[in-house]
Amino acid sequence: MAKVTDPQQSALVKLKAHGGEGVLDKHGKIVASGVRLTGFDAVTWLRLLTTGHIEVRGDLRVGLTQKGEAAAIAKPVRINPHGIHSRREPTPAHPGAE
Repeated sequence: MAKVTDPQQSALVKLKAHGGEGVLDKHGKIVASGVRLTGFDAVTWLRLLTTGHIEVRGDLRVGLTQKGEAAAIAKPVRINPHGIHSRREPTPAHPGAE
């Protein structure tokens, strides 16, 4: 089983979030649920097609396979513990900010 790269996994997550099925528009981008999934190269979608993560479902239509759905799990977000403030009082302005 081929390992999915970060851009490929991101594309799968985005496609799954928009219904799991899309259509190829005249600019070579995937449109799913009326939203153009930008930021991905055509090569990314082609590689996902050849690895079996997405499949052709008709004229210019693609959709997630079971393999693609399994790989479309978003990675957990890391939270910086130093950026969490527990005080509920307002932060004072710096001197001269009047």
